[in-house]
Amino acid sequence: MWSSDSVSDDPVTLVCFLSTPYLVSFILNIERGKHDKQFDSLTPTLGYVSGDQARNFFLQSGLPASVLAEIWALADTGGDGRMDRLEFSIAMKLIKLQLQGHPLPSSLPTIMKQTPAPAMTSSARFGRHHPTVSVCVCTGV
Repeated sequence: MWSSDSVSDDPVTLVCFLSTPYLVSFILNIERGKHDKQFDSLTPTLGYVSGDQARNFFLQSGLPASVLAEIWALADTGGDGRMDRLEFSIAMKLIKLQLQGHPLPSSLPTIMKQTPAPAMTSSARFGRHHPTVSVCVCTGV
């Protein structure tokens, strides 16, 4: 039986987290933070990176241009030829999944379109709490 739980005191408890295709698509807060830094490094204008900026960055993954075009089609949810922070993070997650051997979805999973919760509370910055991590826990297996 599967149960969804929120773990705030033990972020290492990612039991069975990557066991289902649905959860593989979830963008972890730590990944989103890394993606945000990469996005900022591209010097976005008015909250967007251009298609050329993103393409040049994504080509560094070593994936074929045809695969990156499929990823772009999935991640550019606004269909405007540019990427905001969330779209860029979606593309980065899809690139990572491809590099790990996972097939691209035929349509973008809803969970990938959701903005992750903030990575940590203000008290967490001072070492009192761990960031909240949503996990899937296997029970009764």
